[in-house]
Amino acid sequence: MSIQHCPINWIACNEWPRAGMFAMFGFVVSCLLSPLAGSLAAQKEAPEVLVKTSHQRVYEGQSILYSVTLNHVENPSAPEMSGLEDFDVQFLGEQSLDSTSITIINGRMTQNIRRGREYRYRLTPRKTGRLTIPGPVVTVDGQSLVGQEQFLEVIPADQQDVVVMDLRVDPPNLYPMQPFTVTLTVAIKSLPAPFEAKSPLGFDEAPRLHIPWAADEELPDGLEPQMNWQDWLGPMQSSARDGFNVNDIGRNSISFFFEDRLSRFKPQPVQVQLPDKDGKQTNYWKYEFPRTFIAKKTGTFRFGPVTLQGAFGTKLNSRNQVIGEEIYAVAQPIEVPIQDVPPPSGDEAMLYTGAIGRFQWNGNLEPKQAKVGDPMTLTLTLIGDGTLQSISAPDLKQIPEIADHFIIYEATVETNRKRCQFTYGLRPIDETISVFPGVSIVYFDVDQEQYATLRTDPIPIQVAKADRRSEDQIVSGQRGSSSRNHRLESRREGIVANITDPKEIRDESIHPTWWLAGLGSLLGAYAVVALVTDQVRRVAGDTALLRRRGAAGKARRRMRDALAQLAQNRTLDGADQLRNAFCGLVADVQNVPEAGLTPKDARQALETMGLDPDLALRFSNLLEKCDAAQYGAMDHDLKPFATEAKALLEETIRQLKAWKGP
Repeated sequence: MSIQHCPINWIACNEWPRAGMFAMFGFVVSCLLSPLAGSLAAQKEAPEVLVKTSHQRVYEGQSILYSVTLNHVENPSAPEMSGLEDFDVQFLGEQSLDSTSITIINGRMTQNIRRGREYRYRLTPRKTGRLTIPGPVVTVDGQSLVGQEQFLEVIPADQQDVVVMDLRVDPPNLYPMQPFTVTLTVAIKSLPAPFEAKSPLGFDEAPRLHIPWAADEELPDGLEPQMNWQDWLGPMQSSARDGFNVNDIGRNSISFFFEDRLSRFKPQPVQVQLPDKDGKQTNYWKYEFPRTFIAKKTGTFRFGPVTLQGAFGTKLNSRNQVIGEEIYAVAQPIEVPIQDVPPPSGDEAMLYTGAIGRFQWNGNLEPKQAKVGDPMTLTLTLIGDGTLQSISAPDLKQIPEIADHFIIYEATVETNRKRCQFTYGLRPIDETISVFPGVSIVYFDVDQEQYATLRTDPIPIQVAKADRRSEDQIVSGQRGSSSRNHRLESRREGIVANITDPKEIRDESIHPTWWLAGLGSLLGAYAVVALVTDQVRRVAGDTALLRRRGAAGKARRRMRDALAQLAQNRTLDGADQLRNAFCGLVADVQNVPEAGLTPKDARQALETMGLDPDLALRFSNLLEKCDAAQYGAMDHDLKPFATEAKALLEETIRQLKAWKGP
């Protein structure tokens, strides 16, 4: 029952609550039953493919918009666009056409549901004449649907010599990440005398110039402009009456300077002599639009065609006034192949960093006078045109002349458009080196089309012995609460010792006086006590044995302190304590001074004692990581580092316990 048929006099009835209840009941029933009735009456629409073109007739070089609509399709997929060899196809995007609407007429509700999707393309014909656009193919529920084919008439440009355009690329042979410039040249014949000194662009409205690569969003994947289109065209904008309108900027797109009128752009013209269609040398005004790109991958990139349409003055009337002629000109497209460099071989492969272009290479080392263990900074700089974004730093550890005399930390890299700088932290490990050797790299020279080697000049340096302190100089009492104030640091080059607690090097000798006092009343056991006391005295006098016995406990105490510092993100303090734990362990077991013990020394000591060589290598690498913390080269994630250090210490202690000693 619907509301319209309810037998209630709404005006005369005094029972408003009951009438309202009946009315609401009727409305609910109508809402529930009407969709059912509508759905029963409705028929499912058949899926279809609709196509549409923006034009049926264009000039050579002009593009059209082409749309494919999938109608009444629940789960649409992109159409198959095949047979379009006569066109350059650019996908512009897609949008959903799904919609739902409800209508209620005389209490009857009808729900309209539409499902579909639209796909948009830009088609640029590659030739003139009557061209066929094949119907797109779409698969729906396992069945293929084909859209209607379309036809496009492409009119060739008129044969004329008023406007001459061409495209060129420089350099002609290109490699990935190598900058190249595409230049559009527009030459316009001078106005007839006596107006030849006036600009040919000021005759009428601005000629409309369409440059496909002027719009950043329309560039193909893998092609990157050196600057955005606003910065490229901005310096060419003209406030005068003459100039070109480029890509309808100011009318059909967001205005260059948020204006409503067409913007005009005019490069600085040059007057030249060119042959006209009859071969006669004629005055022309030449305008150039160069734009630089970088191709990030190999392949072929197509630029063009470029079109120009507008009125140009070509002759005079009887009153000596310039008469205009409508001109349509086309610059034929060019293809720019980006080829891959040949793979390097032999020594070139070992030194190749990935640089492609033309470069200079230099190095600097500061300071040039240092002691063993002092920090030094090596700077290597590559300057030039070409690939700089993806090159790798030279591996100095593979250069024996450097690796044998220096601890080398991982390089930091700073890169901009024309310069790449590698900065290394170094520390000399001996004083025998007097000249820092040159560092070589290999790059691919795009001019010579072959690999070239660059080498920095050798750098004279002076390295002196490090100051070493005796063990009786490394005890320091704790003053204040700051560990940085009282810590005496030990470096592997032996600059100073690193013992933070005097108790760690206290005299642990056993004093038998207390034993004798306690056993004084036990005369009967005097002989036994005498023997025990004699043995204890002999052990107490063996300092090497005492150091070995206390080595594991002292190393574990230091490890606990180190882990606590690392847990608080105190990287420098934690790394110092870790180094103390590992170096102290080796020094105590071998009874050698801890101060000046280097990672190389520790590794040799462990290998001499017969420990696993892999363990010795890991031991040495961990000490180098601790040293690297002084230069900020330690990883930010300290948890794996701390876990590795703890496990390595326990494994080292386990293997050392099996060592039978010298």
